[in-house]
Amino acid sequence: MAKYWLALLLLLCFGAYCLYATAFFAWVTATPASPAQLHRAQMLATNWSLALAASVAAILLIVARMIQLFLRRRRAQNGKATEQAVSVALWGLPMKTSEDQKVIEDWHSGQLSAGLRYLYNTPVRITKGKHAGFFAAVIAPISVGNDPKYLCELSTGEDIEISQSEIEEAT
Repeated sequence: MAKYWLALLLLLCFGAYCLYATAFFAWVTATPASPAQLHRAQMLATNWSLALAASVAAILLIVARMIQLFLRRRRAQNGKATEQAVSVALWGLPMKTSEDQKVIEDWHSGQLSAGLRYLYNTPVRITKGKHAGFFAAVIAPISVGNDPKYLCELSTGEDIEISQSEIEEAT
């Protein structure tokens, strides 16, 4: 989540600068000294206004992603919802048995059991598969058993399902 806050802060600063530059060059177009200066000021005002529009769009996307992550975490950690409801709401996958539900409840309370090795937000490195070499953070277990599966968020922001045998804790 920190990377989104940092990106949001930087985009807000860049957006403010774009707004300033757009206003400045719009003012320059109102008081040109020559036709060449007028043309250049109009071009720069247009370019900075396009950059401003792009930064506003990026800000809106980041805010939407942050809201999505906040709501997902809130639903997953809400003690009033059953783990079955959380599992279906988040991933569309019902948990297999009440034993699995107990393991997931223990996991949410910070206890590892039934072969689970990673807690929430544990940084991991993917060692196998198409995402090998990427870093990710554990969001939640999806299934338990011989080779548990986790929902992980890649450093690129993409969510993936991955087996425990395909990841190792990043140091």
